[in-house]
Amino acid sequence: FRSALVSLQGGERRNAIAKRAVATVAFETPVEDAALTPLGKRTCSVIDNAVVKMLHGFAQGVRGYNTGVGIVQTSINLAQAETSETALQIKLSARAMRTADLRRIESETKAYFEAFGATVRSEGFYAPWEPEETAFVQTVKAAYESVAGGGVTVGAIHAGLECGIIREHAPAMQMASIGPTINHPHSTRESVDLESVEKVFEVVKQIVLRTTC
Repeated sequence: FRSALVSLQGGERRNAIAKRAVATVAFETPVEDAALTPLGKRTCSVIDNAVVKMLHGFAQGVRGYNTGVGIVQTSINLAQAETSETALQIKLSARAMRTADLRRIESETKAYFEAFGATVRSEGFYAPWEPEETAFVQTVKAAYESVAGGGVTVGAIHAGLECGIIREHAPAMQMASIGPTINHPHSTRESVDLESVEKVFEVVKQIVLRTTC
């Protein structure tokens, strides 16, 4: 039996992995399937099959891995999709540890969708921030160890941080990123460990003491 996509709605935020999506599909003949909710017979416009192929063929997910620090180097995900009467709008979010990598994935994505005739716009650029080993990082580590009782390691995460934005305006500034334990970030299940918030507050006070004395 032949089918066609009528509408697609999905995703919660541009910077989050989509948790749910709903699609309306039209069939030439009635289809009995327990997984489908019948909407009855109706006349409707459909989305060109080339658009379906475009979405299906897009290589979302991890694009590169950094073996040095043991985390993802570059990635991009289909975050949101919304169908209107005249268009299908999709939003993507790309992440990278280096500006050159982020610009490359931006260029590749733009070329991919434009090849299908889509209009592409970039916005909300989050400047990358590479891991660095500085005297200030060691101060932060020592402050953490004084509160946690040792056993603290410095690492990196694959996410957008404000440090990258600040670094663009203050390239010589030494930085370190710390924060409480957040579970399931950028999702409907996001929560924070309140005990870790208190710990980070104590660490911040230690950092201030160690850098002002």
